[in-house]
Amino acid sequence: MTPLVDQLENTLGGEEVYQTRVTKHLVPCVGQFCVAVGDDTLWKTLNYQILLKTRHSSSKVRFSALLMLLELASKLRENYMVLLPETIPFLAELMEDECEEVEHQVQKVIHEMETILGEPLQSYF
Repeated sequence: MTPLVDQLENTLGGEEVYQTRVTKHLVPCVGQFCVAVGDDTLWKTLNYQILLKTRHSSSKVRFSALLMLLELASKLRENYMVLLPETIPFLAELMEDECEEVEHQVQKVIHEMETILGEPLQSYF
């Protein structure tokens, strides 16, 4: 699990190769991994490892971590609710990110999570 999440920091090959690797391979792989595991204690560990990547110095890594969080939420659906309490503070931090792209992406992620979970999240912030 840890080596997969650490691949978010692997920027070898340049911007385009990184984006392709993350969106086409890494994010779907981690999404399927959490479905296959089927254990909320392991989901919690995985989710937290991804959340820590949202504090990375590179905005690309923070943006990609958001994509991965959204994938987890979309795969786990209502089961993601158990992970929400620890996720909210990280999302709140990202709402004030120095990178505008990350700020926009976190808004998008929050909106998508509200749709997936069927519950407004703004009250948590």
